[in-house]
Amino acid sequence: VVAPTPVETAPTAFLVEGRVAVSVPATWSTQRVISGPGSARVQVTSPTDPEVALHITQSPVAGDTLSGTAERLKRAIDTEPPGVFVDFNPSTTSAGRPAVTYREVRAGHHVRWTVLLDGPVRISIGCQSRAGDEGPVRDACERAVRSAHAIG
Repeated sequence: VVAPTPVETAPTAFLVEGRVAVSVPATWSTQRVISGPGSARVQVTSPTDPEVALHITQSPVAGDTLSGTAERLKRAIDTEPPGVFVDFNPSTTSAGRPAVTYREVRAGHHVRWTVLLDGPVRISIGCQSRAGDEGPVRDACERAVRSAHAIG
């Protein structure tokens, strides 16, 4: 009998912000972003590459549905310049969870967004990587999406 080889996993920590808890890499730095493009959010950045990061936003949405969320997101995306938000999918799964997904294209990096509903809270997780290289953020992204949940 051959023992299974242990899989190396990066240490994680639960980030609690407002009404949301999410598992993030323990060695990544955390900061609140309240200016610039996009919603106020928490950004969790890789210590080895500033272009690799997770973005976490939340909104109260009591009584909303995923299809209602998708419609509102699509309307907001349609007001932005063409090419900034692409690959919109109003009804998919991400890390095994029902979600709305899209990709944000910025100079130097892309952010793959997953939008979830958990009770009365809409949770958006953006997985930022250098254009064309999602590998460095993939594991952290999947763990964050899988673990994100409303609290309180």
